[in-house]
Amino acid sequence: MTRVTKSGEAPATWLFDFDGTLVDSVELILDSLRHTTRTVLGRVVPDDVLRARVGRPLAEHMRELDAERADDLVAVYREHNMRRHADLLRPYPGVAAMLAGLRGRRARVGIVTSKMRPAVDAGMALVPLGEFDAIVTCEDTDRHKPDPAPVLRGLELLDADPGTTATPSASRRRRNSVSPPPNDFPEWATTATPVTNALRSGRATSLERRPDLRRPARCHHARCQHGRGRWCRCRHHRDVVRRR
Repeated sequence: MTRVTKSGEAPATWLFDFDGTLVDSVELILDSLRHTTRTVLGRVVPDDVLRARVGRPLAEHMRELDAERADDLVAVYREHNMRRHADLLRPYPGVAAMLAGLRGRRARVGIVTSKMRPAVDAGMALVPLGEFDAIVTCEDTDRHKPDPAPVLRGLELLDADPGTTATPSASRRRRNSVSPPPNDFPEWATTATPVTNALRSGRATSLERRPDLRRPARCHHARCQHGRGRWCRCRHHRDVVRRR
């Protein structure tokens, strides 16, 4: 396993996206989007336009396509998507074995996704991936990706240190629909980065620029560096993070 934490140790916690990372849902999503835009809008939207919005909350995606008909778009998408799960959702070779390997190393594994919980449950019923220590879906946070709120919620549920947490990126594979190699620890997973890097990247709002995520005023721990993606575990600090 690639050692990606600052200390050189293997990550103690892994936070995975669901679509395009744990399951091959690329064709399912595109098929649902094509059907929805044809049915509701009566027009064909190019696949590259549809792909560009994958990974964001569905309602937000549909409002960008047509704000006035967003509710109809969401309803048609969900009905078609659930009906087509069994036909189009596929496992990625090596992912189940990789997760089993992480659990065997006593690492904690979680899911952070923009999908709704029923869709995640339906996907895992078709593609068994074992038990997860935490699952964060779009119902669990007020702000969504690329905002760091879902990742922070996952860290909170797992009581995890961002400095020892990794998050694999599937953006390249989602664009190209390339499956991970068939081994017990897929290559794409070994290139994961610390969650602190992901939170600071262009995919998420920088912690240093978020005053509401900085070190709480009443926390006097010398090593508490919330603004840098690390924090202590005092009761006051956990309460502040929970309220966010």
